[in-house]
Amino acid sequence: MIAWFLRNPVAANLLMISILVLGIRSALELQRESFPQLPPSEVTVSVFYDSGSARQAEENITRKIEQAIRNLSGIKEVTSSSSRTGSTVTIRKDYDADLDKLLHEIKARVDAIVGMPKGAERPVVEVAAEVKPTALRINLYGEVPQGLLQSLAFSLREDLLGKPGITLVELQGYKVPEITIEVDEVGLQTHGLSLRDVSDAVARESLVEVGGALRGEDTIVQLTADAPRYRKEDFADITVRKNPGGSELKLGDVATITDGFSSFPRTWLRYQGKRSVGLRIVVDEHGDITRMTREAHEVLDDWRAQGKLPEGVGIAAWDDKSKFIESRLGALLFNGAAGIILVILLLSLVLEARVAFWVSVGLPVCFAGALIAMGDGILGFSINQISTLGFIVAMGILVDDAIVVGESIHTRQILSPTPEATLEGVRRVAMPTLIGGLTTVVAFSSLAFVFGYFGEFFGQFSLVVAACLVFSMIESKLILPAHLLPRRGTAASPSPRRTHRQTQGGTIAQRFQARFETFKTKLFLPGLQRAIDYRYATLLLLLAIWLLGLGLLTRSEVRQVFFPDISYGVVYVEVTMQPDAGFGATENALDHVEQSAYKTAEDLQREHGLAEPLLTSVRTWMRNDLEGPVLFELPSGSQQAVNIFDFSRRFRKTIDRIEGIKSLRIHNSYAGLPQLDIQLLAPSFEQAQAGRRVLLEKLRQIPGVHDLSRDVDDTIRQIRLEPTPLGRALDLTTQDLARQLQQAFFGFETQRIQRGRDEVKVRVRYPEDARRSLDDLWAMRVRTPDGQVVALETVARAVNERVVGERTRIDGRSAISIEGQVDKTITSPEAVVTEIAQYLPEFHRTHPDVRVDFGGEAEEQKLVMQSLRDILIFVLIVIYALLAIVLKRYGAPLIIMAVIPFAVAGALFGHLLHGLPFSILSLFGVMALIGVVINDSLLLMVRYLELRPGLSSIRDAVLNAAAERVRAILLTSVTTYVGLIPLMANPSIQGAFLKPAAASLAYGVLFGTVITLVLVPILIMIADDVKNLMGRLSLIDHAKSKAKLQHVSD
Repeated sequence: MIAWFLRNPVAANLLMISILVLGIRSALELQRESFPQLPPSEVTVSVFYDSGSARQAEENITRKIEQAIRNLSGIKEVTSSSSRTGSTVTIRKDYDADLDKLLHEIKARVDAIVGMPKGAERPVVEVAAEVKPTALRINLYGEVPQGLLQSLAFSLREDLLGKPGITLVELQGYKVPEITIEVDEVGLQTHGLSLRDVSDAVARESLVEVGGALRGEDTIVQLTADAPRYRKEDFADITVRKNPGGSELKLGDVATITDGFSSFPRTWLRYQGKRSVGLRIVVDEHGDITRMTREAHEVLDDWRAQGKLPEGVGIAAWDDKSKFIESRLGALLFNGAAGIILVILLLSLVLEARVAFWVSVGLPVCFAGALIAMGDGILGFSINQISTLGFIVAMGILVDDAIVVGESIHTRQILSPTPEATLEGVRRVAMPTLIGGLTTVVAFSSLAFVFGYFGEFFGQFSLVVAACLVFSMIESKLILPAHLLPRRGTAASPSPRRTHRQTQGGTIAQRFQARFETFKTKLFLPGLQRAIDYRYATLLLLLAIWLLGLGLLTRSEVRQVFFPDISYGVVYVEVTMQPDAGFGATENALDHVEQSAYKTAEDLQREHGLAEPLLTSVRTWMRNDLEGPVLFELPSGSQQAVNIFDFSRRFRKTIDRIEGIKSLRIHNSYAGLPQLDIQLLAPSFEQAQAGRRVLLEKLRQIPGVHDLSRDVDDTIRQIRLEPTPLGRALDLTTQDLARQLQQAFFGFETQRIQRGRDEVKVRVRYPEDARRSLDDLWAMRVRTPDGQVVALETVARAVNERVVGERTRIDGRSAISIEGQVDKTITSPEAVVTEIAQYLPEFHRTHPDVRVDFGGEAEEQKLVMQSLRDILIFVLIVIYALLAIVLKRYGAPLIIMAVIPFAVAGALFGHLLHGLPFSILSLFGVMALIGVVINDSLLLMVRYLELRPGLSSIRDAVLNAAAERVRAILLTSVTTYVGLIPLMANPSIQGAFLKPAAASLAYGVLFGTVITLVLVPILIMIADDVKNLMGRLSLIDHAKSKAKLQHVSD
């Protein structure tokens, strides 16, 4: 096939053009998103049960569901949460289990449960909804009424959804409209009313009823008897009661009517310190994040141009996730262009400009081929931050095959500029480059089988690189040779002048080539000869350098982290209060966090002399009575002087202790898993809680651990009311007390009305100032069945108790979690987990029934590293098998593969030089490194095996092979390093994401190249020494045996 394409340049060009055209078309059609969306892996069983007790929900519902699904195959973990309003059981499937099959099996088991408590709704079994990523956040803000902001937000959402690329927009900070009718006890008693009387009056006088229709032959007339009420004034005019004298008691006379918003749960949103309503544009399964954000900005521009914003209302778009994928694509294009230019310049110095150009053209061809493979018909990938990482890493190794082929063709054409010489040049390196490429494809493809959260993500990365490499092999064998055919009119045999010009010419390229020949003959070959002469000393020296490289990890000169802290430009602070904290404490905590952020920003801005504000966006959201997030966005320009991590460290020191807080967590990096997640499982909640106190104290003693959950009581105070003997004598039941308490303090929902796009609840209850304290509770009056009004304290007694607001179980045991953050400049999550694991024997002496499990990043690292270990063994076996089959030898593959550990040492030296921690991103560069160094070693070994039969000395064969292959090996290595220089010099967030892999590949290749050119020759010689030694030992044994036989015969 190589010869056919070489003789048909038109076919080669058509193949190249087809790949480019189809690749461009695929790139335009591929979805763009920030990160790939992972398939769901959990099933939830939800039951609403308003029992008022988490214990009842656990005993009556949760345990029955857990028992029903026990022993189902395909389940990895069962986590349950029981609260006062019901139960939720989450079932996580095994990695290789079929989710649809598991869903049907769980549903069948749950539907078969008998004995569910009265009042519990039917269980809902469904695939757990994944949190969909954000494309863009928009905030409408200003000191204007909440209703105006919500009305504007609805209109803006409709305009956004009118764009074809936007399908889902969530409102945040939206308050549910509610009409409250508040009547105090004095008013009720004055007019002889109860809350039920008021509620019934509202229900009678505010209704929409269709009474049927008159259906004649010619017309239809609809009949209604309705009196809809929509506004505060409408309700005030409702007649509550007609007095005997004929006068009417109006609702407005006895009640305070407020047309506002629901206060349960209490929620609000602030942006830049002002009242706000937010919109979150969500990326769905098929959404293109770049298109979505572009269309959203178009809508905002139209709003501003048409003056749709009232005076005092501002609008801001921020947290634009598309800028990261655009930045990644920009880095790919810039680094690709810069790398191509550098490669062309370098190759032009060593080879010819024509060869350099066509070798570099192979890069876009390979990228186009990979884009074709990413289409829905093959891999079905999107363009995201993970797949583009694959392109950028591949960029450093894609031209290697083309360089080797081009260099071989160039060398043959110097001797004979004919098509036959071109074909011979390709064939001489076709086999080693093909096998070398296959080994790299195997190494990368294997990463698609890594287990865990990160394994799901980086499977795309590995397969994109593998696709690039496959098309690199196609391009270098079928397309490139046709472009390097001798020009028409070139002499069929080399002229003395041409040969002389290649070595003695006056251009820069010619002088460089001449100096390279001088380097080869005067420095490299003599040095290699001395290394061969002192091969055992050389081998010991190389081993010492290798041990020095590995020592960088053991001595922690290069830190180890599983996933490095890489900022995405936003600080996310999550505030969670104690279960019994009031909403006022939550508001104070959020205010304190927000003000601490402003103070931190002002201090850093003053210290660094920054002209622009350090915080461009601050959004505070009280999501409910007990929790809320605060988000800060820093401009990208300021991150050069003050990055996210510097800001977070100072911010963490600025925050004082907040009263009533349970946890405060600060997130500022890409990792989607908690850095520290420890689960304590015990037979009882109390045992787990006692164990948590001990572990929290131990964790606080470890430097670098912060944002731990506070050791607080997870219970809330509960007052349970029971009828007294007097109450029972008045025929009051516990149900009567519960119903009247709910009506007075929570409110009685009388009806719901549709007002425009809003569904408005109408609720009757006590005024807010009569629903705050225990004094208000005991001041309540209760209506007996016969209509008497009595004081609550006379007919009910209070039982004070503390109950768990929410009870969590994992695999049938009570569970409590400890979460925290780790400063990776001081320690790492895995180091913290190791220290806690060493402490566990002492812990279990006092808490024998408490099981401690590690989750989060530590569990992920365990999963990934276990699978990587197995994959690495598999990869090495496959690579050995490929090499052994092609070379038809058992020992030669071992010599080739011996370079791998030395190249890894080079990668570690690169991390030391750039001050980078060694992480999983570094390992991806190492996987690329394996293929490159094997390719170089294979080139040298194959040429040695070709020369060996024609030469009498192994030493001569080794030296000649090294002399012939040194230029190709150095070219592939230096071009790889040079092509990655722009990436390693990139100071942006994207550069931080890519530097670990780039450093592994660049420095591992440089180090591995030097090692290859020395280690492979001396190992060949040492192998020959061993063979000769074994031969001599065999001869000695044979001679001894012969002498022994001779002695016996004598």
